[in-house]
Amino acid sequence: MSERGRLRGVLPGASCATTRSSFFLLRRGLLPDRESLLDLGCGRGILLSLLKAAKEQYQAGVWPLDWPVPPLNLGLRGSS
Repeated sequence: MSERGRLRGVLPGASCATTRSSFFLLRRGLLPDRESLLDLGCGRGILLSLLKAAKEQYQAGVWPLDWPVPPLNLGLRGSS
């Protein structure tokens, strides 16, 4: 399944640039597993939503086998 297909329905209204950079972080395993992430983005919580969806997909066994494990214990906070 394509990256775009993985997001369909999970992040309605997400821009292509935002999803590409978010996937870049996930595909390369660049996010720590045990820290806190404060999203100061545009206020829509796109990165936080993607990380939550990634964790859910991994736990459901539908995460791509050739991708690193997504952060499972990362504290997520957004700022409005």
